[in-house]
Amino acid sequence: MKYHVKYPAISLAGIGSTQFWSGNTTTAEKCLYEAIDTYGVTLVDTAEMYANGRCERIVGKVLQSFSKEQYYLLGKADPRKVQVQGLRKSLLTSLENLKEEYFDLYLLHWREDVDLVSFVRDAEELKKEGYIKEWGVSNFDMHDMQDLLSIPEGKNCFCNQILYNLMTRGPEYDLIPYLREHDIMPMAYSSLGSSFVSNKPVKNNRTIQRICHDNNITPEALMLSFVTRDQDFPALFSTSSMEHLRSNLSFDHFDISKYMDEIDREFPSPTHAVPLEKL
Repeated sequence: MKYHVKYPAISLAGIGSTQFWSGNTTTAEKCLYEAIDTYGVTLVDTAEMYANGRCERIVGKVLQSFSKEQYYLLGKADPRKVQVQGLRKSLLTSLENLKEEYFDLYLLHWREDVDLVSFVRDAEELKKEGYIKEWGVSNFDMHDMQDLLSIPEGKNCFCNQILYNLMTRGPEYDLIPYLREHDIMPMAYSSLGSSFVSNKPVKNNRTIQRICHDNNITPEALMLSFVTRDQDFPALFSTSSMEHLRSNLSFDHFDISKYMDEIDREFPSPTHAVPLEKL
């Protein structure tokens, strides 16, 4: 498994938890277990808002099979609840759902109307108390990041998790360079697309099909390789299929660099600033 070039505890492929939202989750639970146990995935992502804590509880059940050194746990606070009950309550409730003592990384899921000064103050306090190792944000566009970094301790932001994939390259123009300039880790959610962002344009593209055929990989593996190509940009995906888990993670053995000129021609990088798309 490939790992972050600066943070070797963080695998470049991460497993999300929206697949636990409803229904029988037995297969999805086995996928999460195998991702960690067999493939060496460490990054596990969940959130307070996912099925009102159900996803957190299922993730916690699976993680009980592993020592803490085997996974890097990321949680996200629902800003609507933070505004009402405060960050501490959201965090402690999530930790209870997960049966964990701390988060490796804890994010504000969206900005909404959360007071950033209060958020930073509370996140720093929770960090000092050992409930989180690092804190960050999600779905923050350029102006949001600029507002955050104008706060004295805002520079301690570790990560901005954003919608980014081969079909959605807008952040490359200004946001991703800005994050890297300020030593803030970018992380992609929906890196393989979603019900809102179809990956059919990639899967149906003849150039992509040829590259995948020549390298015996799937379009999904290519998309993961695209996001993680600089080894500083973890990519999250969710699956309830063992076959998809295996084929997706074959990106680990694929070098996309020699194909980037062709890929750029088919799916161009942006030439101007565009608003950050959010799900």
